[in-house]
Amino acid sequence: MAFVVRCSWFLRRLRGWRELPEAHAVPEDFLRTSPRLRSAIVGLAHPGLLLAGGLGASVLAVLLGGPEFTLHLTP
Repeated sequence: MAFVVRCSWFLRRLRGWRELPEAHAVPEDFLRTSPRLRSAIVGLAHPGLLLAGGLGASVLAVLLGGPEFTLHLTP
């Protein structure tokens, strides 16, 4: 969970909270040949979405517990 929070914080510093940020720190040559794809990727990489989805999945995994698998090796 701490990793998800840290990644979300970094993403917020990189691109901001706006849906389509006007000013961001994403390198200008990132997907330079595909400007529409670049704007879609930068727009979809929202820190709030990462935080909600990542923490939700982490809490769900902790509450439900992982499945237990037993591997029996016989000679």
